[in-house]
Amino acid sequence: MTDGPDATTRTWRDFPRPSDNSYYEERFPFLSQGDIFDLLPLLLVPPELSFLETEHALPVAAIPVLETRGIIVTPTCDFRRRGADDLAAHPDVDPYTLRQQLVVARVLSFDEWERATPAAGRADRVAQLRSYDNQRQYMYLPHLEGAYGESMVDFGSMWTLPLELLRRSTRLTQLAEAGAVQLQYKLTMYGTALIVERDRLRPPMD
Repeated sequence: MTDGPDATTRTWRDFPRPSDNSYYEERFPFLSQGDIFDLLPLLLVPPELSFLETEHALPVAAIPVLETRGIIVTPTCDFRRRGADDLAAHPDVDPYTLRQQLVVARVLSFDEWERATPAAGRADRVAQLRSYDNQRQYMYLPHLEGAYGESMVDFGSMWTLPLELLRRSTRLTQLAEAGAVQLQYKLTMYGTALIVERDRLRPPMD
């Protein structure tokens, strides 16, 4: 719901998701919230850790690593200077001085999400998702030609990565304004269970 006179009546059905062709663009080389990467390392910490016998003073755990797609969810203004013209005019000034660890959310294939969805009512959930992107824990991503099919951002699977690792990783795309607004809309829904009107959101695009 939102604040205002009709706060108790607004639901996700009032907010169809953006059109598929409005989600992606290539703006500039600098990292931003909403950038999507391929083959990022995700540590799969098991319920019980196994420790290796080594000569190190501290214990060393054996933890499997999964390579997966991921999307930056840390706000852009939290980790770099803004202003595309300023950044281009002063290439000798490091744009990343605010934070060296960024939060990333896992991007699942649509098939992975669908297999984990209960069979009862699945067809209705899929139809609602494609029209409204209404699942609180997930954000729908349309297919990106030459990169991936329909996908789901999983806000329940977020982890921290060094900024420098992301700078060296393969970026698949960036979110255009409509996609960036949708990301903030979904992050608000996930974090607060509130539905905000998208025209109130102003993600930085520079």
